[in-house]
Amino acid sequence: MPHDKNVRGTYAILFCMNIIRKFVNSVSAFLSVAGKSCYDLEFYRGVRTRTVGSAFRYALSFHFALTLFAAALFVPASLGAKAALTEYLTKTIPENASVSVSHGQLTTTLSVPYELGNDSFHVIVDPAQEGIAFPDKLKTVGILMGRDAMFIRSQTNGMQVRELKTLPDMTVSRNRVMELLSQFSGWAMAAALLAFSTLFLLIFLGSTMVTVASYSLFAWLFGKLWRTNLRYSAWFATGLHAVTLPVLVDMLFGAIGLPVPFAFTVIYFLIMGSVITDERSQPTSGDNSVPTATEMAVDEEVDALSPDEEKKDDEEGEEETEIDDKPKDEDRKPPKSGE
Repeated sequence: MPHDKNVRGTYAILFCMNIIRKFVNSVSAFLSVAGKSCYDLEFYRGVRTRTVGSAFRYALSFHFALTLFAAALFVPASLGAKAALTEYLTKTIPENASVSVSHGQLTTTLSVPYELGNDSFHVIVDPAQEGIAFPDKLKTVGILMGRDAMFIRSQTNGMQVRELKTLPDMTVSRNRVMELLSQFSGWAMAAALLAFSTLFLLIFLGSTMVTVASYSLFAWLFGKLWRTNLRYSAWFATGLHAVTLPVLVDMLFGAIGLPVPFAFTVIYFLIMGSVITDERSQPTSGDNSVPTATEMAVDEEVDALSPDEEKKDDEEGEEETEIDDKPKDEDRKPPKSGE
């Protein structure tokens, strides 16, 4: 019936609106916590009194958000790299060219020596280069594929030689590479994106947990020297929030190509030092601890009482006091004769 369809449609719209509202509220709450994790010492007082699980849930959300950001950059970067590589192979390598390794020796259909790469990184294919002695022709950073070995020169590791007999037999052709590049779309792109996102999240979160665990030990020791009574778990929970600003600053410096050594460590311990100072001035442990959730709920209930209810409670208290002040019947009895 048309009426039933309208009702179902209304329920569906309301359901979607409720989902959207909850999502927006969750994002807003997360951004608020992330912002306060960068500077708000009053917020950190609450962190020190809550459980490690609460801080871990924030850390997981924070790293998941950064993973989504990295994944959003991965897609256009992958498509751009695919287009650039396809264009480069089309322009520089003949259509039926191939390179093969069989029984530890290199063969190719290219005219040798065949040079690829650019001024900053050279790639030379030359089966005429025999033996494993490092060739003089590779004077810059790059790779030379000889008949018996692969020669590598890099700025970090210097000169390296890898004999081809350690490699399995294989054949790499231009046509096969172009075919693989053309297949890198749709489900293949989605699978690559999922694999990248999963590895990024696990490695990123794992390295953060290890860093916070070790840095929290130093914070705990410094706190003991400054006579604070916080447990290690409180410092660990604080550290899971304190990494927010250092991570964002590191990402910003990396994006603009200006790496700053030890920026993460310096900013992290500046925040922890501020927490130590704040803990000394306004302790959240021991007798001076902040109210618990139950105590705060009781205070809120008391504050929510209306003036009439407060007046009623006061009158009841006064009546009880008057009753207590009245003499008992035994006190009003006359004394017995002879007493």
